[in-house]
Amino acid sequence: MAIANAWTVTKLSSDLKKATVKVKFDLIPNQGFSSNVTVNCRLTEPAAGVPKPRVFEAKKDVQLRSKSPVDLQIKIDNPKLWQPWEQGTPYLHTMVIEVKRGSQILDRHIAHVAFGKFHLMKNNPAYM
Repeated sequence: MAIANAWTVTKLSSDLKKATVKVKFDLIPNQGFSSNVTVNCRLTEPAAGVPKPRVFEAKKDVQLRSKSPVDLQIKIDNPKLWQPWEQGTPYLHTMVIEVKRGSQILDRHIAHVAFGKFHLMKNNPAYM
């Protein structure tokens, strides 16, 4: 069992108060593997200055027979935003995708996710 081709798309509201993370990946079973599995995706905020960071989660049951595409979505209120060091703390959230059959973890994928908006200013070449 393998998690393959994992990628995320983050979207922020115009007021930067709400975020959506779309997570997409393929589950590739080992030859002859046919089973129901549970996919769990957890997104954990950076702990910066808080005793217990917030954790956001999405789950999905998948019936595997062959390569199976999986789409999940996580919504976040008031996300911690990434920004360059010169402007503050570049917050990176940790995303963990796990595939389980019962309590057995079959595969795990870990990545970092950031939320931010970038503006390129045509009349100021020094600003990016």
